[in-house]
Amino acid sequence: MNTIVISNVHREPLVWPYIQSFNPIRSFTPDWPYPQIGHFRCFHGTTLALKAYATDDLVLVFEDDCVPDEKQNWRGAIDVASEIAGSGEYDIVSLHGRGYDRSKFGSFPKSGWEWLYPKTTSPWVLGTLVYVLNRKAIDKFICHDFWIPGEF
Repeated sequence: MNTIVISNVHREPLVWPYIQSFNPIRSFTPDWPYPQIGHFRCFHGTTLALKAYATDDLVLVFEDDCVPDEKQNWRGAIDVASEIAGSGEYDIVSLHGRGYDRSKFGSFPKSGWEWLYPKTTSPWVLGTLVYVLNRKAIDKFICHDFWIPGEF
């Protein structure tokens, strides 16, 4: 499984000290002239990283401002997320989210964790900082680059 850190060019990733055993690849997101639209910048940076470095059928992605909770078994959660994405049950498994409506999600237990899944077509989870993608999701990202600098 490839491990990629989507990184701002202006600072050291906060997650960097925690993930050295994953042999991460640091993918630098360039400065585009549209910093006020961060979600486009985030999506485009992820797309560029996957195009450049997603050579395995599973990819673990960390955003550079992620800081794992050392009180939790976060490495165990990554293992379970990889199992879920690798099985094809879900194409993307997010390990962090905020700003979501719990009523739009169901849950299931797996390996001591409660996992949420969308019950609707518009679950809207904000703040994804760590996620695992399988080949199907990777291919969707790299085939659909929705933002080209200069179009806005």
